[in-house]
Amino acid sequence: MNALERARQAAIAAGREARSAYRGGLVTPTAGIAPGMTQANLIALPRDWAYDFLLYAQRNPKACPVLDVTDAASPHTRLAAGADLRTDLPLYRIWRDGKLVEEVSDATQAWAEHDDMVAFLIGCSFTFETALQEAGIEVRHIADGCNVPMYLTNRACRPAGRLQGEMVVSMRPIPADRVAEACGISGRYPRCMGPRSTSASLACWGSRTWPGPISVTPCASSRARSRCSGLAG
Repeated sequence: MNALERARQAAIAAGREARSAYRGGLVTPTAGIAPGMTQANLIALPRDWAYDFLLYAQRNPKACPVLDVTDAASPHTRLAAGADLRTDLPLYRIWRDGKLVEEVSDATQAWAEHDDMVAFLIGCSFTFETALQEAGIEVRHIADGCNVPMYLTNRACRPAGRLQGEMVVSMRPIPADRVAEACGISGRYPRCMGPRSTSASLACWGSRTWPGPISVTPCASSRARSRCSGLAG
């Protein structure tokens, strides 16, 4: 086994260990977990809504880059052998009638309310953070041990069926002289929200939540200023 294969196997093992810990009740952001592996966000909804969301994702590929779609009622994905999508994430947000009603570390009960749940795995920008770190670019929320700051913008996504909404971006403060390099690195990950990364400011993004991020645990440096440079993805 060569060095590359050893590194790949180590990353796969790290992913399995993380999922086991989350299944056991650990709640923590996944940034920095299993470096080099692809991370994904989960959206699960009844089959009646699945086509609307698939169309929404197709119309908004930068906001919702689909990596996998499960069969109805299946909590398993080909992206992670042995994973259970109901239990192997650190936290689940449960929405009813368009409103967030609770956050739970085990979604088994909510999943059981429908016998036809369809899960979408959406590429996550945490994926390209390993490459940023390897280039010597600090990823502040990993250094601070918190979640990435996120902002609700005034940029509308293209509606589809019953679904509509505005784009949410995450922000990483980057030294101004390395922003172009960081954009180039993140741009190599088109299915993990990399291509839409950009140098952002208050004026150009028109964020409705600036300077207060909508993330539950903003990092210490997340209070943005109009003259700062940041990677928004």
